[in-house]
Amino acid sequence: MTQTAIRHRVGTAKSEDGQETRTVLAVALRKPLLWQVVICGAVLAIWQWGPSIPGIRRGIVWADPFFISSPERCANEIGRLVVGTANTPAIWAPLGRTVFAALGGTAAAVLLGGIFGLLCSHWELLNQISRPLLTLLNAIPKITVIPIIVLIAASSAVSDSIVAFIIVFFVIFYNACEGGSSVPKEMLQLASLLGARSASIMLKIRGPFVLVWTLSQIPNAIAFGLTGTVTAELFTGSNGIGGILIAAINTQDADLTFAVVFILAAVGVVLVLGLDMVRRRVLHWW
Repeated sequence: MTQTAIRHRVGTAKSEDGQETRTVLAVALRKPLLWQVVICGAVLAIWQWGPSIPGIRRGIVWADPFFISSPERCANEIGRLVVGTANTPAIWAPLGRTVFAALGGTAAAVLLGGIFGLLCSHWELLNQISRPLLTLLNAIPKITVIPIIVLIAASSAVSDSIVAFIIVFFVIFYNACEGGSSVPKEMLQLASLLGARSASIMLKIRGPFVLVWTLSQIPNAIAFGLTGTVTAELFTGSNGIGGILIAAINTQDADLTFAVVFILAAVGVVLVLGLDMVRRRVLHWW
């Protein structure tokens, strides 16, 4: 083989290797997970080392670990909250209280909101009577109702669940009502012609539509329920997660504040993913 042929073969091999590398890189850049990791890593890096840039704290007053903590300090605080120490009690009991109240209020809201939405979508008179009243109640800022609930039910898990129920109920009700109203008129007319009674039409024809539209809001419902529960706890200073946040704010403990936020975010993601799996399992036929 001549020297020219050898150089040509080597060059061809290098070209093929380069093309393969570019192909692999192009495929990797189309992966959402890669971009998510890169973005999260960049945010954490800026958060960790950004405040140490010379002059950054003079231009941005809050860019100080005293106010925004840091990933390393948050991780240490989360570790202390998980295992518990002499100065930091474990977070499991307050977290369980908050999650239990949120799940209880959300479950009741999903059940009653779905049922009432089904009834209103089926009986026009009931819809005309109740829809303006519910719209008026929904227009009231929920945060202004919390003190009233606390006065009635005191500072307890019951009051936290009631707040979660009120917030989630309207979300579920409107969605369920729209789902029941979305049934094609031809389907309803055909059922009537075949002799179906009103109750059968409501349960067997409108019911599946309401179920689908209701369950589609389950991930949002648990997120709203958790938010409402923590907000109620912030008002009452109870033994839940809201009470820990109040203590962290009063002591200006940024590490504890951010650690609790991250723990709540993790719990929220787990609940949303878990309920979304349940929703997909229930609606596998749709």
